[in-house]
Amino acid sequence: MAGMDKTTRILLMYSKLSQGGRIYKKSFCVETGIDRRTFDRDIEDVRLYLSESFDGNNLIYDREDESYHLENFYKSQPLSAMEVIYILELLNSCRALRKDEFEGLGNSLLNSVEITRRRYIKKTLEKYVQDYWTKNQAALLKMNWDLQQCISERDKIELLFHDGRKKAVSPVGIQIYEDQMYLFAFDISGTLLTVPMADIASFKMEHRKYEFELLRKFHLIQWDKLKMMIEKERHTNEKN
Repeated sequence: MAGMDKTTRILLMYSKLSQGGRIYKKSFCVETGIDRRTFDRDIEDVRLYLSESFDGNNLIYDREDESYHLENFYKSQPLSAMEVIYILELLNSCRALRKDEFEGLGNSLLNSVEITRRRYIKKTLEKYVQDYWTKNQAALLKMNWDLQQCISERDKIELLFHDGRKKAVSPVGIQIYEDQMYLFAFDISGTLLTVPMADIASFKMEHRKYEFELLRKFHLIQWDKLKMMIEKERHTNEKN
């Protein structure tokens, strides 16, 4: 590889770094037929490019072995078959998702599993989908994601229910219980509400933040109390 041109050297450096590898100065110079000063110029070009393109992945120099690697680099690993089966069993048992959402999420998990086990996972997923049933007819995956973002950012929102009601709330948590998902939110009076997410048609942002104290207050509540609130809400809905 003596006499390798600069463009190829830069690409080789970038390829090694982006795969989680290390670039050893001495061996790289020998492999590419360059001197140490040329290496320093090349690696500086790579450092500049990475600083502009990879937030949080700075180029780190290890003096002990004269090597370079990316800071905070996490090489993605496929999910194991054991992990995927466990997740599918959890999703299948709680039945909080609509059937098409369950199947779509299952296929995403299938594509994430190690290639050698995909055939087995595919057969298992097909059986789960065939037997899957749920009372829930609402599409909750996207709503769950959107609401989680509001919780993370402490955004006040206005809920619009399928029956036409509206409610201004501060969302603080989401829980799955049996076959339903529930939003916990404080109303303007400070009362903690339990809202079946299947009852929510949509929501809109109020572009205002609520106090962090509400989140802290919610997270101090024990699961047994939240469970009682959910069961009370379910009983009320059944009566109505």
